Amino acid sequence: MQERKHLFIWGCARSGTTAMLRALNLRKEVAIGAERYLIEFEKNKTLSTEHFTPERFLNPQPDECYPHCIAGHLESKHDFAAEYPKATWVGDKYPSIFEGWENLANLPGASFIILVREPLSVALSYQERMDNNWGDWAPDWDHKMAISHWNESFVHFEKMLEFGARTLPLFYEDLYYSGRGWNALSKFLEIEKFDQNWIDNQKKIAQNLGPRQRRPEVELAVALNADYAAYRNFRDKTLYLSADPD
Repeated sequence: MQERKHLFIWGCARSGTTAMLRALNLRKEVAIGAERYLIEFEKNKTLSTEHFTPERFLNPQPDECYPHCIAGHLESKHDFAAEYPKATWVGDKYPSIFEGWENLANLPGASFIILVREPLSVALSYQERMDNNWGDWAPDWDHKMAISHWNESFVHFEKMLEFGARTLPLFYEDLYYSGRGWNALSKFLEIEKFDQNWIDNQKKIAQNLGPRQRRPEVELAVALNADYAAYRNFRDKTLYLSADPD
């Protein structure tokens, strides 16, 4: 059997990490957890290859993750338990949890997908989830916290580039509005291309998602406090990576 490689999905929360998880888990070569080791990783800042063996990964313990996280990845694959042992890419996704990625970079084949989204959409989504009192959402994660998390993410993204980690940055608006980046993703993982009809359908779905109300106070906070310079700098340096191959 081919050596199993490790894949991690990162990005500020509400940037499309869950949508990316679901898209990748449709492929037989990929089996990614939905914050499978969130509690343990927050505590220890590291994971080992043993964590991603079928015996360990498919037997979650209360001190490793939250119940809703287990449901998240189980529902993203037809038969996760049967398909996980056959996957060549295994790993996890951790939005907003950036500490410790250097340790994960030492795992065999370690690769990182970074999701980046425009700050206003992120801030509106944070605020909406807090206002609606979602059970798995931190009670103080409002639009101001969103801007703080969004700004901080670029500090870690830049460190990953400097470190030389195998990384593919993908931009939410490119993926879901223009369909650009999916072919780069399939090349990055050396898997079959995503079907164009599927890509077009993702674009249609995205048009019906996200906050619909204008929030002037959120718009003003983003305009004044979001680090657009860091965003533009990161995009300018990495956009070529997500360009669709010829």
